[in-house]
Amino acid sequence: MLGQLLETFVLQDLRCHASWHDGEIRFSHFRDKDGAEAAGQKFIAGVVLYDGKISAGFGEGMHAIPIRMLWEWIE
Repeated sequence: MLGQLLETFVLQDLRCHASWHDGEIRFSHFRDKDGAEAAGQKFIAGVVLYDGKISAGFGEGMHAIPIRMLWEWIE
């Protein structure tokens, strides 16, 4: 249950941040019946938020970012 609450909280926070952007930003999550996640031709970039300290790319258009980066001030 905690994971679902955290996902919902993060999504709502991201939507709030995106509302400041002039262009359209859409968020989506897709998982098929076999558990595979994909977006097909519509995929632009993917972000995995995790409980770590390092941001890193891990494949074309994929990034791992510490969840705390949503709320920390970056200088």
